[in-house]
Amino acid sequence: MTPAEEARFIALWQEGLTCPDIAHRLGIPAGTARSRAYSLQQQGKIPRRPQGGRRVQARADGSPRPVQRPVQSLDTGAVHSADTGAVQTFDTGPVQRLDRLEDEVLGLRHLVQSVLDRLDHRPVQTPVQITTLPPYPQGKAVRWNLWILDAIRDKLAALATERGISPSQLVQELLWKALSRE
Repeated sequence: MTPAEEARFIALWQEGLTCPDIAHRLGIPAGTARSRAYSLQQQGKIPRRPQGGRRVQARADGSPRPVQRPVQSLDTGAVHSADTGAVQTFDTGPVQRLDRLEDEVLGLRHLVQSVLDRLDHRPVQTPVQITTLPPYPQGKAVRWNLWILDAIRDKLAALATERGISPSQLVQELLWKALSRE
């Protein structure tokens, strides 16, 4: 904006014209007029206008005087808005917080579902490693997988628990006794 344009803008502002009126007089877009008004206010070259959409006109003594715009009370269902020259901004913080909360709720849902899925399946028993062998003939111990009925396995596990030994130790003991009888 040239110094002459700035001086003309300030003069129109001091007359009490709104940004759209100033834009019309200067032949510039209303958004440009609002931007220039904001910039000039920041520089302290023009005063801020009172809130509420009121224009200011100078009194005879030069002090500012608020002027009310005429109000029409015809109810057409249309919404009327007054241009105050203020820039309206939207606080997007709540929306961003809501998005984060939705992500956290979704994560919690996945976590709960995975727990429920695990509860639906029987846990897999991990094999017990033998650290000590029963007092039978010395030799190398080898791992040997057997296919046995669930009922037999449950009975062996219960007996081993009663005696405080591992199921593998109990099986070895029972097999040794059975083989020794022959």
